[in-house]
This record gives sequence, C-alpha cells and structure tokens, in this order.
Amino acid sequence: MIGQSLRWRVGMVLVSVAWLGLAATVRAQADKPAEGRAGPGYRLVPKSARRIKAALTVEMKAPNLLADEWSVFVSPIPELPGQVETRTTLVPQGKLIRELSDATRPMILTRIPSLGEQWRRGVKARADYEATLLERRLEPLEPGDPPPTAVASLDARSRRFWLASGHQFDFNTPRFKAWLTENQLRREPAENEVDFARKAFLAVRHGFTHYEGADVPHLASKVCELGKSDFAGLTAVFVAALRANGIPTRVLAGRMVLMNGKPTKATWPHARTEFYVTGLGWVPADPAGAIRSGRKTEGLEFFGNDNAEFLTHHLDTDIILDTYFGTKTHEWLMDPALWMIGGGNFDGNSIKVDVTVTVEELNLTDVIERLNTQSGPTNPGASPKNTSKKSAAKTSKKGR
Repeated sequence: MIGQSLRWRVGMVLVSVAWLGLAATVRAQADKPAEGRAGPGYRLVPKSARRIKAALTVEMKAPNLLADEWSVFVSPIPELPGQVETRTTLVPQGKLIRELSDATRPMILTRIPSLGEQWRRGVKARADYEATLLERRLEPLEPGDPPPTAVASLDARSRRFWLASGHQFDFNTPRFKAWLTENQLRREPAENEVDFARKAFLAVRHGFTHYEGADVPHLASKVCELGKSDFAGLTAVFVAALRANGIPTRVLAGRMVLMNGKPTKATWPHARTEFYVTGLGWVPADPAGAIRSGRKTEGLEFFGNDNAEFLTHHLDTDIILDTYFGTKTHEWLMDPALWMIGGGNFDGNSIKVDVTVTVEELNLTDVIERLNTQSGPTNPGASPKNTSKKSAAKTSKKGR
C-alpha cells in the first residue's frame, strides 16, 4: 500500500534481527510438565533440514510523484517449530519497533528522505531473510513406541490469544455456528485435538473451492456462506473451526519459496496454520494448500506435515501500523508496506516485487544437536507479548 509517512534520515547500515529460543518440537523441553490430557497418541518427527536465503526487493515508481520521504515497514521472520535460526536484514537502515495490535508483533521500519531527485518519484528497498527450515511429519504412536518428548503447555495469555474470536475468525456468529452444526464439527469430550482437527480439515477440504478475484471474502462466516475463497479465507475457516472447539490455532502468513526442495522461478503469498496439541506442541496443517493443489485425494498429505518449503513472515492477521496519518491496518504483510509524504499523484505508478532464493541441504543430526544446546530470549514474533499499547514502541509522534 502507498500512503504517507514521516521524516527520518537515510542510511545503509544493516539491521539484523535474530531470535533463538522458541523451542522447536525437536528440542528437549522436559523442564516443564505438560498440562491437560497426556499421551496424544502421535509424535512429530523431523525428517530433514535445509538452510534458505531469500532476498525480497520491492521497487515502486510513479512518474508524477513528488515524494519528500518514504517509510518502509517489514515483518522480521519469526522463530517457529519448523523455522529456526532466523535472521532478517533490511536495506536501507531500519530499526526494530512493534506494531500496535494486541499481538504487538515486531516490525522493522526504515524512513528514507528524498535527497535531491533521488526517491522523488519512487523508492526501492530490500529485505534479506535467512532461516533453517525443518521438514516434519505427524506419525501415530505404534505399540511399544516411547512417548513423545513432553512439550510445555501454552501460557494462559497465549492460549487465550489463539482461542479468540474476531478478525477473520468470527466463530461466534450465527452463520458460522450453523456451518459447524451442519458439518458435525462439535468436539466430543474425549476427542483429542489431532483427530478433531483432521475432521475439520476434511470438512474444509471437501466443502470449499479456491477462488481468486476482486472482493474475495476472508471473513470465515462469509466464506461459509459463499463456499469459496482464496488462501486467506480458506485458512480462516479452519482456524475458526478449531478455535470454536477449544483448540488454540494460529495463521502462518508467508510465501512458498521452494517446490520439491528447489527454488521456484516465482514465489507466491500463502498462509498455513498450526494448531496446539497438549503434550505434543504446534502441529502444521495447510487446508488452503490442499484445495489449491487440485489433487484428487483426501488432501491429508497437507495435514500434520511440513515440507520445509514455506517461509513464514508473521503470525495471524491485521497488523496495525502507525503511519503518522493515523493507524492503518494491513491484513497481511508478506511484502514491505510503503508509505510516503509529499506531493504529486500516483497516476501511472508501478510496483515490482522480486524474490530470489538459494537453498542448502543440512545434516539433520547436526541441526538438532545445535538447537538442543542453544538458549536465548523468547522470540517476540512467536508469541503475543503482554505489552500494552501505551508502552508499545511507536513509529512516530504526530506533529513532528
């Protein structure tokens, strides 16, 4: 999006963001006992690891524009069970801030003034990402198998956050409740999280079609009414169904960067999900991917499996940015958000986003050993912080 922004100095110093410490499911986490039902009957098994480097360049041009300055917002990639050892660098120089929603997700902001004619009629910025992606498979426990390594329960605030209605996940509306009833998606007292999530996954897989175009609905209740949506709306229905039944679930917003383990000629925005299983941790699921694939299968290859080909940019939706002209909500922020102040108009403007990806296969044993010995601060991108809006970092101050 193009809007207006604040004044700042330009720089070419790199800002790097690297958080380690959010435990992947492969890490030993027996220091805290798991709460709730024990023995989920499944385990998440790491199969392979690869290191990816992605450079995302955005360039905006407008021949009739007279910009005075630009602001560029980028979401640093978070640490997740399947995405570890992350690093985000923004060029030109940026600083770490927090967006203004209740999630207070971290952002990187750079402000670029127009110096002479440079940047008067456009702007260019690049975000460099590095991450180790882990391929994971959900497998049932067979007789005699040892139980999975215990995973600490979610803290109370995180659990409330990922069970909440609102945003696109309006599961308390009459229309969505009716859809749950029609599809017999009411969780039984003894039904474990994985089995119910699979049932909800299949209901979405067989009950909706993929559609892209103008005014595509993303609100879960509206998608249920129409029976179709793009990746965002299809994902919202699955998330809402699980949250309505007491299973913490979150959206992983990002882009597909690999196919069959190789860089693709083009990357594309997408959203996956993770749902939390007591004693097991965050389990991957990609209902939108199952529908978009067009395969004549149940689509369960997209349930419980992470192929390590997806780069997550941020968790959940509706990022609120302080643009200096009031707060603005971005439903997604896979690409940098651009705002400016100045004159002229945007007639004839063009925006180009280019992504280049390299990949290196890693030794899984070495990665697991390294992760098990690492310690550090909890990644602020992976869990909502108890930070009030009054204390959250602001991008600017009005009247400057």
